[in-house]
Amino acid sequence: MHTDDLIDLTGRYRSGESIAQIAVRVKMSPSTVRRQLLAAGVTLRPAGTVRVRPDRHELQQHLVAGRSRTQIANTYNVTRAAVSGWINYHQLQDPAPLRPTASELIDLHLTQQLNLREIGTRYNVTKQAVRGWLAAVGVAPRPDQRLSPETEARIVELYLEHQLSCGEIGRTLSMSTSRIDRVLRRHSIQRRRPLPALLKQQLEAALAAGTPVALIAQDRHCSQAAVYRALKRAGLKTERQRQRAHAPLSADRLRTTLDNRHQQNRA
Repeated sequence: MHTDDLIDLTGRYRSGESIAQIAVRVKMSPSTVRRQLLAAGVTLRPAGTVRVRPDRHELQQHLVAGRSRTQIANTYNVTRAAVSGWINYHQLQDPAPLRPTASELIDLHLTQQLNLREIGTRYNVTKQAVRGWLAAVGVAPRPDQRLSPETEARIVELYLEHQLSCGEIGRTLSMSTSRIDRVLRRHSIQRRRPLPALLKQQLEAALAAGTPVALIAQDRHCSQAAVYRALKRAGLKTERQRQRAHAPLSADRLRTTLDNRHQQNRA
């Protein structure tokens, strides 16, 4: 990352912007922004910032307006999974996506030369859905065109200098991971190996010390989901997971005790 860009990141963070807000603004993933801040020697603020949560009516207005879950997540500075949880909690449903007519679809794909992902972004659906639309009207998707030298140079820069993963580059440039991989292969760039897996002994020590999953992920420069996967592989559970596992059993015991007392009182 260039010095000016790094100064901009640290300045935004120290002015009060969250990592998620900065990530959206600079078109990087939150994990990449976090790595860059740590590399610059910035002390990260503790987790637990209070976030605004929309009520059922406000959330329904977003859905009716056609906003995607990602757009809603960016509005409230939360993850897309959190928005999905809100929608499920309020028992709401995403409205049926707008669908272009056959002539509009052919014009977008063949005349305007938009790819599947670009059409999907316009109608708030996946590129697989667009592929299905094209198949329904008897149109074969155009093969991917060769990227311009400037775009390929940008991909190489993001991978080597900014240390972004193929997935992060794909999300930034609206490309598939496989396409990013093909560009790297053409430039004879060897893919980085993933971070070494968390060892069971390290996880046990962290859990015994009461270290939250968020801090484990931060120390290892990985996502919390990766830590939870490592815990599952190692057969370990956090304290909260153990409490949840015993909660149904405790509830059953409580109901049994109350039933017995009720029968004794009636007797």
